[in-house]
Amino acid sequence: MEKNFKSVRILILSAVLLTLLMACNEEELPESPQPIKTGWWSTPSEDVQFYISQQTKLDTLRITFTLSGSCSGSIVSTTYPVSITDRAFTRDLGSSWEGTTGSIQGTFSMDGKSCSGTYEYNRSPCNPISESWTATPD
Repeated sequence: MEKNFKSVRILILSAVLLTLLMACNEEELPESPQPIKTGWWSTPSEDVQFYISQQTKLDTLRITFTLSGSCSGSIVSTTYPVSITDRAFTRDLGSSWEGTTGSIQGTFSMDGKSCSGTYEYNRSPCNPISESWTATPD
């Protein structure tokens, strides 16, 4: 009986030591992507704004371009819905028959706390715009 008790103690101690050694040697694994935060997102200049209600869809993508010079004024482009695949989306911002062309693309960070991308926009008689943007939830 004493021999069995001693074997059980050694077995438990070995398991505890093995667990501690594995924990000490374990490399940090990347965390899985977090859900994209629901709510309004905008850039500091507020030239890109959109609302997210689900991780796989933007309910509304509303972009306001503020133009200066001979084309001064604001142009608002609103489109919906926009699908998100692999944390990224792409959306057309008009068609040639409307006199407006362009597109926007964005990719959400792994933790869902920021989104960045590029956009191109062209509306006659204004000069084409092509820029990068970064957005965070309000």
